Amino acid sequence: MPLKLPFTKPRASIGFPGIVLGILLLAGLSGCATRNSAPVAAFDLGVPDAGALRPYPLAVEVRLPGWMDSEAMTYRLAFDDATRRRDYAQSRWAAAPSQLLAARLRRQLGAAGQGGCLVRVEVDLFEQTFTAPDASQARLAGRLTVLDARRRLVAGRDVAYAVPAPTPDARGGVAAQAQAADALYRDAAVLVARLDGENGAVCRDARTK
Repeated sequence: MPLKLPFTKPRASIGFPGIVLGILLLAGLSGCATRNSAPVAAFDLGVPDAGALRPYPLAVEVRLPGWMDSEAMTYRLAFDDATRRRDYAQSRWAAAPSQLLAARLRRQLGAAGQGGCLVRVEVDLFEQTFTAPDASQARLAGRLTVLDARRRLVAGRDVAYAVPAPTPDARGGVAAQAQAADALYRDAAVLVARLDGENGAVCRDARTK
């Protein structure tokens, strides 16, 4: 007796036209998703007015730990998990924070960048911290030092700033970080001006011995 196989309904063939239609449909959906997704916003600290100091033969150097010195814009939820750093998905820095801070400080100090002193900032903290879902502050902390033309330490102080953000989002955090950077400039300007007034123009004389 011959073996009977179970009846199987033949599969419908998609065919070449169906494949093409499917590809076009997927491409259209992909295009819609791209158009509907928000573009990533790139922020810097803005362009400040030149400071009150006269141009100095200064150099400026800002150092951040490698894991902190990236274009990712981070924040911390102190009320939820204070040990976790999070990244904004649709916002980033236009350049590494060390470059943004150095450029701003250079302009404010009128740093000519030739001879004279070196203003160095070693940053330990640069982030936006949320103390509540609708309240945050920018935090900038580290060590500010001034070295003479032979790179000997002539002045220094610890710095720490906490500036409330006007809005609880990335834009508000950037605005507050710019204000914290201004506070850093004011402290640096005090150190440089003190050296200029008390120690025989240490930072004006590129021939400092």
